[in-house]
Amino acid sequence: MIKQIPSSLRALFKYPVYTAISLVAMGTAIAICSLIGSYVISSYRYDVFNEHAERIYRLTMEISTSDGSEHFANTGKPLGQTLRDQFGAVKSYARLAPFYDAKINVQNDLFVEKGFYAVNTGALDVFSFEFLRGNKASCFSQPNTMLLTRSMANKYFNTTKVVNKTIQIGEDDYRISGVIEDWPNNSHLAINALLHTGTDTTGFELQDWFNMDYYTYVVLDERSDQTDLSAYLRQLSDDHITPHLEGSGLSVTFEAQPLMGLHFEKGLIGDLPKGNRLYVNSLGISALLILILSGFNYINLALTQSVNRTKEISIKKTLGVQRKQLIFQFGMESLVMTLLSLGVTVILIFIFAQPYRQYTGLSITDLYSNWIVLVGLVMISFVLGLIGHSYSGGYLTFSSTLNRANEKLSINQFKNIFVGFQFAIAAIMIAAILTINKQVSFMHQKSLGFTKEGIAIIKLPEDETLKNKFITFREKINNHVNVQNASLIGGGVLMGEENGKELFQVVQGGNTVEKVYNIYSIDENYFDLLDIKFVSGRNFDGNRPSDTISSVIINEVLAKSLNWTDALGKTIWLGYGGKPRQVIGVVKNFHNKSLHHVIEPIVFVYDENYSSNLLVKTKPSNINSLKSEWESFFSDTLFSISFFDEFLNAQYLKEDKLARLLGLFSILALIISAMGLFAIFSLIITQKIKEISIRKVLGANLLNLINIITRRYFVIILIAAALTIPVSWYSMNYWLTSFAYRVEINPVIFVLSTAIILFVCAITTLYHIYKIIHVNPAKILKDE
Repeated sequence: MIKQIPSSLRALFKYPVYTAISLVAMGTAIAICSLIGSYVISSYRYDVFNEHAERIYRLTMEISTSDGSEHFANTGKPLGQTLRDQFGAVKSYARLAPFYDAKINVQNDLFVEKGFYAVNTGALDVFSFEFLRGNKASCFSQPNTMLLTRSMANKYFNTTKVVNKTIQIGEDDYRISGVIEDWPNNSHLAINALLHTGTDTTGFELQDWFNMDYYTYVVLDERSDQTDLSAYLRQLSDDHITPHLEGSGLSVTFEAQPLMGLHFEKGLIGDLPKGNRLYVNSLGISALLILILSGFNYINLALTQSVNRTKEISIKKTLGVQRKQLIFQFGMESLVMTLLSLGVTVILIFIFAQPYRQYTGLSITDLYSNWIVLVGLVMISFVLGLIGHSYSGGYLTFSSTLNRANEKLSINQFKNIFVGFQFAIAAIMIAAILTINKQVSFMHQKSLGFTKEGIAIIKLPEDETLKNKFITFREKINNHVNVQNASLIGGGVLMGEENGKELFQVVQGGNTVEKVYNIYSIDENYFDLLDIKFVSGRNFDGNRPSDTISSVIINEVLAKSLNWTDALGKTIWLGYGGKPRQVIGVVKNFHNKSLHHVIEPIVFVYDENYSSNLLVKTKPSNINSLKSEWESFFSDTLFSISFFDEFLNAQYLKEDKLARLLGLFSILALIISAMGLFAIFSLIITQKIKEISIRKVLGANLLNLINIITRRYFVIILIAAALTIPVSWYSMNYWLTSFAYRVEINPVIFVLSTAIILFVCAITTLYHIYKIIHVNPAKILKDE
């Protein structure tokens, strides 16, 4: 068998161009499918590493009013503990309170981190953690203790031997009681540290149920399921919430979401980052289509070489070579091609490793855990090789008509289907990328109702003792020569940022009703800085004390939802039974969320006391002066600055990545399809070379000859492109439904995709046209 390898290599590289094209195409397709396949499998296996994953549920809270409902991923503090105490089927619960942009001080080195959670002791029983240092039983036996992940321990101390070391988080010191292994990337919770602040609280008040600062998870026993848990939650709500809300117009329900599949669930208010099933499936399908195209291309090229080897097989059979030996020879050639293509695959995987990690967060080493993908692709590659060589190894070795070098192949219709299918796939992918690029361009260029250019976002300290400096800091910044304006804003006010909604009361139809609206805490500079226009009324005035305690500004959507043709002077009560506030202004609508969402009702209040960011209208070149000013006010806090347009563009990062990847796949699909067509034309010219020679002798001109060779396939390509229009139209319409504001699919896209394909086909035929021009009839026909 090993002795056969050199002869197989000689046979394959007798036609180096065809062999090189096959290797590159198959190697590229297998590499793409390996990486994307691993990503798809990892996406569908989120959170499965937890021991009790199939019995873990996340609890959510829905608040309903007469105007609709709001569904929150967060819940109040009492939910998990009350559920465990009241229902024996709930074995354990986890309560996680996130530290948003935690300020970390490690030996006077400052860091801003995400993935820090304050947890109860039961969290260690719900989720699975591998302890590298310390132990599960005692790590939270004392207050103000914490667990660090391996990566965080190495980041701060360059070692995992950190037990009993202390780090400062905010204003509090925490003792490290253990180190845990990093969680896999396919976890919906990105955990870097777990903090335990003290013993669990007992004896909750009503307001605690509505302080939704926690993610709550429970583990059920083996005998209970989601239906039982839903019944428990309804009973709990009836016992602890409903009696206190009678006559308020409010209702509260709790729901349970299985941990398995949570990654692809619809995002709720306050939710963690979600995956998009459509994007994952699109990448998987695109990679599979590339593999299919490469397979067809591989087969076509193998068929082309087979025709050229007709005489070789005929001579070997004449010399007494047995049929099984010929079959074994072509089987070995298929095996060698498979091994060579896998070698190309390995090289390409390492080349793609860095962009793959940037896009997915996964390493190429994660491929090993998805060995099914690798084994499957190896088998597919080998099978495709066998199919490609089956004509040589099967049909030709069994044929008794090998003396006819011009023999017409019996699989012409099969080849036609291959060509049509290849270009149909290419047409779909091109139409898709043109539509996606149009939507992405629309999202980035659409007027959002405010100015986003030249605005810096400075993250303010969370330290309560520093809040009294915020106003002075703003005024100091505002007095800079290169600063046009500066504005203090509260949490959730940045467009596209998740905003905490609040309960309001309004009078509608003579009745007082409850509404849930976005609440934006701003100062008097906010609207001017962002160029948000007023429809009616006026802006806040810092010199009017009433503006800070008894006035609000609303947007057009809110006024329209209440049928207020003249909203000025109307009254809104903040909270249930809160103080009345008078509407002093109505601003034009602007997009407070990404274009995936409709514009939502907003209530603006004048509040500088709980600001979290400072917006500064300035030039990027002024950053150093802003940093110098920061250090004079907040020398012990890390300076964090970003720009508003970059922040907004990040909302469409998935769409941008999808457009780039599908663009790459479309180009590959075109190249592979063109190579397949190249192989077909090579085969045709090989078969028709004497016919072409005779026609040239009889006076046929170049256009006649080109028409004979290409007409059938150009017609096939046009039919294939036309048949794909309904598929492309439906799939792109489905994708666009995820946007509240979107482009319309223009028929020109399908015309353009067809034109691109025909242009590529025309380029592909140039080489063959050159061959036709230089055919010497005398040389070809002398053998007749």
